[in-house]
Amino acid sequence: MNGKSINSSFNGSAISNNSNLTIKNSSDSESIVTTSKGIIANNENSTLNLDNVKCISSDTTGTSAIANYGKLIVKKSHIEGSYGIGFNDKKTSTFDIYDSEIIGTNNHGIALNSGSGANGNIYNSTITGKNTAIASSSAGTINIYSGTFTGETANGIANSSTGTINICSGEISGATYDLNNSSTGIINYTSKVTLKNSTKSGTNINLTDDIVCE
Repeated sequence: MNGKSINSSFNGSAISNNSNLTIKNSSDSESIVTTSKGIIANNENSTLNLDNVKCISSDTTGTSAIANYGKLIVKKSHIEGSYGIGFNDKKTSTFDIYDSEIIGTNNHGIALNSGSGANGNIYNSTITGKNTAIASSSAGTINIYSGTFTGETANGIANSSTGTINICSGEISGATYDLNNSSTGIINYTSKVTLKNSTKSGTNINLTDDIVCE
């Protein structure tokens, strides 16, 4: 994008990706994509790369800034919307987030809907949700290697399905609980994780250093 910005008032996702799409800013100047609804729908069997860009949706009705049904890679970027990143509920849904900031201004920072996906990895990122930072209803696996995770009015990280969340290091804070596991899934965390409020709810929340963290 070379320091350029894009603004859309389209009543839907401004960009729909059905193949392979990279949005990258190689300039020292900030590149911003702003919309009044969704920013990008990354559709099934598609790959979306976001690199050093800022994506902001001003929607307050529950739209996801990034609706992910495929493969999502986020590097050094800022994503902000009612939900930051949502859906993640297809067999092809995966996400890898590096050195980025994800904000859910009215709901969750990252929301994983029920379904056979999604699998994801998070490295050195800040995830904030007006509700919960990461809310998973997925049967997949999420590996959190490092970062800061804040749920302003609910939970830091919540698992409500059969999936597994592995947390290697970082700081987690939730207004209700730092960690909440309300179904048959598993949350594993190591001694390098700081639970800011020392609050947990549910079974299958395990403190263990057996997680392989690279």
